[in-house]
Amino acid sequence: MKLGVIYGSTRVQGNTARLTEEVIKNIPNVVKIDLRNYHFKDIIDQRHKRVLSSQRSI
Repeated sequence: MKLGVIYGSTRVQGNTARLTEEVIKNIPNVVKIDLRNYHFKDIIDQRHKRVLSSQRSI
């Protein structure tokens, strides 16, 4: 069985990361993903953008 851990904090070795490491230290095959190692583009929230009647699909 594999276990995945996603780290999302900006703090290096913060409380959550330390606690997580303690919990998983004896579990084999843990996949660790640290979101600080990835670059994400800004998201433009268009959920409430007004849609013109000519753009609506039927």
